[in-house]
Amino acid sequence: MILFMATFTALTGYGLGVGLVTLMISITRYRLPNYAAMITFWNLGLAFGMVILIAAISSYIGIRKVLKIEPFDIFQGVAVLTSSGGTALFFHPVIVI
Repeated sequence: MILFMATFTALTGYGLGVGLVTLMISITRYRLPNYAAMITFWNLGLAFGMVILIAAISSYIGIRKVLKIEPFDIFQGVAVLTSSGGTALFFHPVIVI
């Protein structure tokens, strides 16, 4: 699931980025007829490769952190005596850094 989310987010960001760059170049060419920016397949491929590399590294870090967590540590509760003499069980969130 982590890998899917990283891939989906990376490809969505890549698509939006390429679309916005194309739009900005078109607007700039309309205002400045001699504007000489070009998007080549080499540039698109290089950007795509970098996006995939960044997504792979970030998902690897996320998966590694998730695999280090023990299920007992997540679901362990803290028993606390209440003022009426009873016992309450509180669950506290585990923050993994």
